[in-house]
Amino acid sequence: MSDSYVTNLLGAFGLTITDEVEAAGAGEPLYESAHEAVVLIANNGGRSLDWLRRRLDLTHSGAVRLADRLQHDGLLSRSRSGREVALDLTPAGRAMVARLTEARIHALAALLAPLDADDRAQLVRIMDQMLCAKHRRRADADRGCRRCDWASCGDRCPISRSVSEG
Repeated sequence: MSDSYVTNLLGAFGLTITDEVEAAGAGEPLYESAHEAVVLIANNGGRSLDWLRRRLDLTHSGAVRLADRLQHDGLLSRSRSGREVALDLTPAGRAMVARLTEARIHALAALLAPLDADDRAQLVRIMDQMLCAKHRRRADADRGCRRCDWASCGDRCPISRSVSEG
């Protein structure tokens, strides 16, 4: 089996996963960065706008516009914490994250359905090895998990385990 076939197959699989996850969340009135923002805030409430900006690789003005829109849509609340403005989700924002997470889980479970328990265990081992191989900064690791169900991995998250610097 050639390396080009393996890399091409991996790329096609990655796009299939992305397409399935995006289709699963299509019923929610969110554009991509908003979806990612609400998931990140749900798992890191009380963080600053600058924290969110770095995780989503946005400009300051882009992050402000995103937060303004989420607040206008009733999904985000802001509160002053010293000199910083802390971001948290409203109950409507938390409900949306729960719906997005559930839709994502169902979409990905459908892709895993053809695999038996042994195949799944082998896939977990391979994905864990691949995700741990790249050393990341904390912000990059959070970005890698920007659509994840953080509670599912807990301390086992291979992306978090790959963090080598702040």
